[in-house]
Amino acid sequence: MMLDQEYLFWGGGVLLYNNQYAKVENNCMTNVRLGVQTGNFHQANPGAATFQRIENNSIQARRRGIFHNLFNTTASPYTITNNTITGLANANETAVWDGILLSSLADAIHIASNNTINGSAISIPRTGISVWNDQTAPLISGGTITGVDLGINVNNFEGYPTAGSNAGNTFATIDGGTITGATIAGIKVNDNVLNTNNATVSVIIKGNTIINNTTTGLWINGGDATLSFFGATPASFLNQATYIDQTSNGTNAPSTNIDATAVSFDGQTGLTGSFAQLFTIEDKINHKIDWKALGFVLVKANNDYVTDINAGQTAVNNDYTRLRNAVEQASNNWTINLKGSFNWVETNAANSWALGNDGVVSPSDDYSILIPANINGITFTAPEGLSTASINGPGDLPAVNLEGVLVFDGGDNQNWTISNMEFKEFDLSIGMFNGAGGTDAFNNTTITTNTFNIATDLNAVAALQM
Repeated sequence: MMLDQEYLFWGGGVLLYNNQYAKVENNCMTNVRLGVQTGNFHQANPGAATFQRIENNSIQARRRGIFHNLFNTTASPYTITNNTITGLANANETAVWDGILLSSLADAIHIASNNTINGSAISIPRTGISVWNDQTAPLISGGTITGVDLGINVNNFEGYPTAGSNAGNTFATIDGGTITGATIAGIKVNDNVLNTNNATVSVIIKGNTIINNTTTGLWINGGDATLSFFGATPASFLNQATYIDQTSNGTNAPSTNIDATAVSFDGQTGLTGSFAQLFTIEDKINHKIDWKALGFVLVKANNDYVTDINAGQTAVNNDYTRLRNAVEQASNNWTINLKGSFNWVETNAANSWALGNDGVVSPSDDYSILIPANINGITFTAPEGLSTASINGPGDLPAVNLEGVLVFDGGDNQNWTISNMEFKEFDLSIGMFNGAGGTDAFNNTTITTNTFNIATDLNAVAALQM
């Protein structure tokens, strides 16, 4: 007896196509390649809205649980709710698995709510919910996602990962629910490098969306990927090595600032966290402090938090650039909080320090951090006290004059406070020059409770011998 080869690759539960509305509910589907598929809807439902629902189904799928696809013009939106979707391993499936794919939705807001998705039986790449090419943001709310690599993947290419699978601008709103144990990221907002039409990817997170015990909580990739949080406690990140990661897609990096002041990080927000906890949060966020090209993730209003790098400094992320980025990011009445031993002798940091803020040879900022003009009311401090933050230099350098740390020389910088810092082995740690600011350039500035270990001057003979 010869098996029908289609059995090895296909097998669908329900297909709704070409404006044929129907309610799909209370079904049990086992060993299907695809549980429920919709597609090619462009006319409104002539019947009752109750027939725009896919709900209370149990689906065991080898490739995809629910494929909700291609609604536009005046099509009526569906609600996909209270379904239980589990993965079933199959040797013939070698590409990817996802619980739900929401794709090409351009009519109204479709809802995927309170679904239970578990891909733990799958060995190929697994995603809980994929969102692709959706011009009207589907609402993903409630439910649980477990046993996957990516919890929710909002993207401009992976919906159809073949040539010609570029999406249009893609949107999604994520409102509540729990994602647990994702091996790559809980939520990925992905401007894929393979997308060639500059489609944007935008996500709103709200409703205390819980991301628990994942390698990375939120991954934002590429310059056309943006993310915003909305409302009280929009998200809770628990037990992650990295809370929020931003990366380049190979051409550019996400540069939109993110207000995360209401987000909970292992039970703490910017308002409730201690200094130690806020520095720990900083170490688990990859943003403008780490690389100037990235957007800034604000955890506490009017505050930067900066820690040193124990190992692995690079040309764009080192103990000099992190402090420079923090200073340039700050606005009036901000506090720049420092912790650690910032080593400007290390090769990458030393090279960056030599070029100053602008990264090129120019006398105005080389061997310093040049403070931007008209930034006032800044506190530059080690909040945990003296000896908890130091900036360490190489000693006096031959052929360089007044090399140091903070230089004020461009205009008014009033009401500054510099405190609790250790400045070690610099020719001039803090330089305040009249510049364009006039005689009141530094009114009400306080420099207090710091230590200065000034570099020993090289004498003329020693300098010539260097």
